[in-house]
Amino acid sequence: MSSSSASPRCGYIEESFLHCVRDGPPSKNLWLSFGFTDPQFFDPTDNILDQIWSDFGGVFRNSDGVWISGFYGFIVGSIDILYAELLAIYHGLSLAKDLGHGHIACYSDSLNSLNLIQYATPRFHIYAMLIQNIKDLLLGFGTTTLIHSLWEGNSCAGFMAKLDASSNVEVLIHSFPPPGASGSAYS
Repeated sequence: MSSSSASPRCGYIEESFLHCVRDGPPSKNLWLSFGFTDPQFFDPTDNILDQIWSDFGGVFRNSDGVWISGFYGFIVGSIDILYAELLAIYHGLSLAKDLGHGHIACYSDSLNSLNLIQYATPRFHIYAMLIQNIKDLLLGFGTTTLIHSLWEGNSCAGFMAKLDASSNVEVLIHSFPPPGASGSAYS
C-alpha cells in the first residue's frame, strides 16, 4: 500500500475509485476500446455513487396485529443489505422508544443482523458502532424479544421499504397505513 494518494499508474494527484476504474488514462483507454465513446460516461461531475441506494422500512403493530405506526428510509451510496437491515432495526427501536413502548417484539428477516445484535460482535466489524447503538437502545426497554421471521411473513415492512423509491427523505414515519398498504398492513 502506498503512502501517497497519487495514482501509481498515471501519477494523477488523487486516485479515487472512479479514477481507477473509469477516468484514469489506462482505464479510459480500455473503456474506449470496448466502444464506450459517449462523453457523458466519462463526465467527472457525474457521481455514480449518488445513483446507488438501498431502502429499509418497518411497521409497529399491537399484539392483535393492528397498525400503530410505520417508517421507511433510504441510504445513498450503499447497496449493502446488512447495513440496510441494521438501520431498519435501529430506526425501529428508536421510534419505539420515542413512542414510549416498554415491551417490544422485534421481527426481522435478517438472521445475520439478529445474531450480530444478540451475540458478541467482532470488535472490528464494519458496523460495530451501529450494532452497539442497537444494543444500547435495547437496554432501555422492559422486555425485548428478537425474532427471526421469513421475508414472506413480513410483507408490510417490505412494502414500506419500497415506498421510499420516489422520496429523498432519510427516514419518514407514517402514523396511518399509506395508500396501498391495506392488503399488507396486517401481515
